[in-house]
Amino acid sequence: MKNLILACILVFAFGCNFAKKTPPHVINDQQSPRFLYVLNAQFGKYDDGKLTLKGIPSVLYFSDRPNRLAGHTTIEQFTKLWEQDSFKKDPPNGNLSILDQKNEQEILIELSNPKVETDCIAFDVRLLKGEIPQQFKSSALFIDLDSPTNQSLAYENFGEDFHAVDCSCAETSE
Repeated sequence: MKNLILACILVFAFGCNFAKKTPPHVINDQQSPRFLYVLNAQFGKYDDGKLTLKGIPSVLYFSDRPNRLAGHTTIEQFTKLWEQDSFKKDPPNGNLSILDQKNEQEILIELSNPKVETDCIAFDVRLLKGEIPQQFKSSALFIDLDSPTNQSLAYENFGEDFHAVDCSCAETSE
């Protein structure tokens, strides 16, 4: 009987000790959000490595978990991010989706040197995949600032113009 009690105490003591060493799964809610940006344009043209998009009322942005933020900003505010060295060192990639294209294709580009005029933006682009037509209508340019430095920089630089809303939903039980 004493051996049984001693065995139970040892199992309990060592079992609790092993349980303490297992690290808990924790999501870091304090990390800066990672944003994707969308520029919807009414008209676009491409010539000799220069992409011009016109009719862009604002730049939409959103982040995934755990932050789940969404909002919009001006083109001018968005291009201020390029004034930092990190974008020059690590230009963001973009995916251009053209609505009126008969044969939809994936057009991947690297963006640099943005120039802005009211609702118009022009980029120097390096084509990574696909072909850009010389002229097109309705398009969306999805921009991924892949670098964590660029993501943090974006979050910090929007400042007062950062009009994000929390898109997280309350958990519901099924």
